[in-house]
Parts: sequence; C-alpha cells; structure tokens
Amino acid sequence: MRVLLDTSFVLPVLGVEVKGTESSLERLSSHEVFFSEISMLEALWVLKKMSKSGTRVDMKRVKEGLLSLSGFKRVKTPLRVFYLARLNQDRHRDMIDLTLYFTALSLNMKFLTLDKELERIDDKGVIIHDLPP
Repeated sequence: MRVLLDTSFVLPVLGVEVKGTESSLERLSSHEVFFSEISMLEALWVLKKMSKSGTRVDMKRVKEGLLSLSGFKRVKTPLRVFYLARLNQDRHRDMIDLTLYFTALSLNMKFLTLDKELERIDDKGVIIHDLPP
C-alpha cells in the first residue's frame, strides 16, 4: 500500500513519543511509505516548542531519525493541493493536515493520520488510522 505519513507518525522517528502510533510504525516496512517536507517543517516546529518549554530534545536521536527517513520516499506536493486546502479551510481547522490529505488524494495514496476530525471531509476513503499487517 502507498502511504503518506502524517506528522504524528514522523515525530516518533525523531524521538518524540506519540501515543497511538506504535503498531503502525512496526508495520511500515510492509508498505511503500512517503513523507512530505511539510511534515518535516511541522515536526521542527514541535521540536522547537518542546525545547522552549524546557523539554529536552535529543539531537542525536533527531539526526538518526532524519537519516532513517531517507529509507522512505519524499513526496512532492502538487501545486493544486494548496488551492484545494485553502478552498476547504472552513471544513477543517488545520491547513497542514488539509494539505497532506489532498496530497495523498491527488497522488492516489492512503493518508496515515491520528486525526479523526479530518475524516469528515474524506469521502474517498483516503484516511487510515492504522496500517494493516
């Protein structure tokens, strides 16, 4: 299965624990996995916020995680996706999630996310919350 990872599934690779991602992360090797640079930017924002709040960020783990992401494929977001995300901003509050969702939809992928609210706009069956074995 071709799967685009939401940021919540990228963060654990960088050393940030995210509840609910464990079983899917164990099954990644059975699928064709993609990540977006948009998720990487969002992950950096999370790491910065953690540091500012006094939470220790293990930069060695971050570096190792970034290197391990090279085993996944990087997706290029089609420009029309930004228009679709903006067009649907009233249907979901998170523009990054919308952008990732429409990227997966445009490229015939599944979108692996923990976001249950996003399902309200998904009439194409793009969203999944767990990877099958």
